[in-house]
Amino acid sequence: MNDAELARLIAATAGQLLIDLRLAELFKGEAIGRIGDRLANEFIVAALRHHRPEDAILSEEEADNPARLSARRVWIVDPLDGTREFGEGRPTGPCMSDWPLTASPRSVRSPCPACRSP
Repeated sequence: MNDAELARLIAATAGQLLIDLRLAELFKGEAIGRIGDRLANEFIVAALRHHRPEDAILSEEEADNPARLSARRVWIVDPLDGTREFGEGRPTGPCMSDWPLTASPRSVRSPCPACRSP
């Protein structure tokens, strides 16, 4: 699976996790935003580490690892772009993540339409 396919699959799966979190109605407001961010981040980072173990990861939700500065490739993750909007139940695309690769000047944007409000 190439990087673009992997990014789309990870984003779509993270989006489904967020939909399930929202539909469970166990959390509201700021709480669901914080929990959604953590849930999506844990999944995305675990999937990337499993499928691209040699790549570094810079995530908005984790402490920066300076080792990424010397890595050949770095995935940049924003697991829930629109945390506040997600918490408010607004129909934005909260699971849009950028996956730039330092070894290449391109970026694969993986919008996750599944994250839109049900």
